[in-house]
Amino acid sequence: MYLFRTFAMILSFMFAIGIEKIPDDARTYIKYSLTLPDLVIEVGSVTYSDGNTDGLMRINGTGTNVLDRIVLFDDEGYEIFDYVGLVSPEIYLVVCKEYEYSDDFSLPVFRRTVVLKYNIDGENTGVVYLSENFTSYHNHNYHLVLTDHTGTSVYIDKDLEIKEGVDFSAEYLNQYDGQYIGTLIINGAESDALTLDLPGNYDIEIIDGEYTYEYRIIISPKIILEGEKFNDDFLGPVCVKAAGNLFIDGIAYQSGDQIDVAGLHQLTIIGVNGYSLSSEFLILPKITFVSDGIYADFMENMDSTTPLAIFSNGVSMLMDGKAYNSEIITVPGSHVLTIYGTNNYFLELHFRILPNVSGIVDGEIYDSVEISIFGKAYLNGQEVTGEIFIDTPGTYLLELYLDNDLFSEFSFIINDDINEEWYTGIIDNYLNYVMLLAIIVGAYLIFRKK
Repeated sequence: MYLFRTFAMILSFMFAIGIEKIPDDARTYIKYSLTLPDLVIEVGSVTYSDGNTDGLMRINGTGTNVLDRIVLFDDEGYEIFDYVGLVSPEIYLVVCKEYEYSDDFSLPVFRRTVVLKYNIDGENTGVVYLSENFTSYHNHNYHLVLTDHTGTSVYIDKDLEIKEGVDFSAEYLNQYDGQYIGTLIINGAESDALTLDLPGNYDIEIIDGEYTYEYRIIISPKIILEGEKFNDDFLGPVCVKAAGNLFIDGIAYQSGDQIDVAGLHQLTIIGVNGYSLSSEFLILPKITFVSDGIYADFMENMDSTTPLAIFSNGVSMLMDGKAYNSEIITVPGSHVLTIYGTNNYFLELHFRILPNVSGIVDGEIYDSVEISIFGKAYLNGQEVTGEIFIDTPGTYLLELYLDNDLFSEFSFIINDDINEEWYTGIIDNYLNYVMLLAIIVGAYLIFRKK
């Protein structure tokens, strides 16, 4: 294991931003450069007229982010910046080889490897000292890779932690952004970008000279279901948004299109290199009804006192076990509505159409009555329905039934108008006769006295 020490302090080095200049008689040597979108970072060394050599870094801006910075590193020895690698979008590491002169100053002798951490502004924020004299350097997946003469590599991340390899998640959601220097092979084909946004299985190989690094990642899609939620399910149209080749119920589907068919739906996403993902979602049927010209939402166990028609976005409907196509239901009683959706989904709902009577009030007396009956009824034990007119004197009992059970009853009386008129006529005639007899008797008595 390599010996190292980490310091969270600024090293003693010369740092200038467009001010410190390299003496005209000094010789500069650029050993490696790293090109970023807005920066070009060059590393190497500067040798002065007295033979002293320091590490050199030049930061040159491009585009609108124009910078001109020089960083010189002197650790009281013979320092050369060999390599620079990106370990995050805002942090890079510089590899410095330190040498010290032999007693006769004839040949510099390796002392140690120094890894310096810089932010994008060229400010040093940490350092690691390593005893090994590494022979090659590489940079991928935001790690600095140092390889020795035996081919053994160590990996340093943005926190200056030394590892034996790069840590990868088993699965990445929606996208993966990596970084590399060298040649990139993805699923056997050369590529120029390590930005992946399609779901799939990815075999990745990075080649940099004789160095090769291989790994595999899985990218899973981020699935967005947009629609009106009811608990864990949906009411009405649903939009599915996801990357990859989408299929719903085995039919090709364009991300973002609406689905408005009730039922259980199977979403399948096909990705790169044999990747496949399946999930389910349920669209509950939207059910409405119309009664007396008024539209409303259908409710389980609802009651209606008038005929009605029911509508749904289901694949098909049954009413009391028979095919139903939104016809008007005129039969009073308890009913079962079954709505079928996709993939064997079905929903059973219960409702009642209640019988009713108009034209009479329980306990009233009428000369005659016109009754409107909706449903099954019995008048004094005889089945009746629809419109009936009654003027026959008598006592009546109207019984209304729901599902062969008594639902309500009405008793009423029709007056005997004929007998009443006859009785009234007799009384009137009797009084007339009495009056006539009184007149005759009175006249007789008057004439007799004369």
